Amino acid sequence: MTLAATAFLIGYLEKSAEPLVKPELVSGIGAVESSHRPGVISKVGKDFGEYQHTQISVDDYNRRNGTRFSLKDMLDEPTGKKVMEDNLQAWSQGFRKRHGRVPNDLELATMHHRGPRGNEKGGVETGRYRIKVDKAMKAEGHVPGGYPKQVIPGAAR
Repeated sequence: MTLAATAFLIGYLEKSAEPLVKPELVSGIGAVESSHRPGVISKVGKDFGEYQHTQISVDDYNRRNGTRFSLKDMLDEPTGKKVMEDNLQAWSQGFRKRHGRVPNDLELATMHHRGPRGNEKGGVETGRYRIKVDKAMKAEGHVPGGYPKQVIPGAAR
């Protein structure tokens, strides 16, 4: 297969696959960051909204999209969600170039928590954050891989 054909096939598969930033990941991040409270501002006053955006993440979104959102705009849940999903989509492109694969849910969560290369920083804090998001996703009825648990009536629990 030629290089051009391979590139075309990869592009086609990426577009036809399920979305990179899955709803259950978004929900897990919202649970960990703010217990799903969109109007939250951190105690320090630097993190805003359900997804606890920082000025850096908002600036990065604005730069890529030609918008002028402020941190206060992140208190609006749909806006905060849009910014987070767009950032993760954009940051995952750099991950793909560096690692030759698509980042998994927990790597994406760590990028949200620590920035575009957050998953590469390692450390105890990164590990703890991944565990929290994974637990939140499971608690809300999602299993690793992004598929909801199947509830079978009458089955042993």
